[in-house]
Amino acid sequence: TLALSGVALSLVFGGVEIYVGTTAPLFDSGCLGANSPASRLRAIQAAPGGDLTLLANEMASIHSDLDSAADEADSTAVRVRIQSVANDVNALGNDFLLAQRSGDTTPLFSDEMKLETDGNAADSYCHSL
Repeated sequence: TLALSGVALSLVFGGVEIYVGTTAPLFDSGCLGANSPASRLRAIQAAPGGDLTLLANEMASIHSDLDSAADEADSTAVRVRIQSVANDVNALGNDFLLAQRSGDTTPLFSDEMKLETDGNAADSYCHSL
């Protein structure tokens, strides 16, 4: 009886672990695909540099990679969060180019704040079980 109870409990707990493991955002293809562009974005944030054209080009590349990650997402919730970050990166890249032409860097602050908010939300969600 004890052995059967042990087998039954291990099947139940094993099933719960498999369910959590396969449905957790941490293992979603979109979250996994967003890791590399997110790392590149963090590197830019740590040492932004001064060449706005180079920053805009890197933002365009990161935007493209995040778009791809969003397309690969298994879950709608992951897709929406990553696409939101991709859109923020795109806006920031466009405003880098605009700032270079006009000298007006005012929109960059609000772009950065939105990117940080959406990025933290996506990162938090993707690293949750």
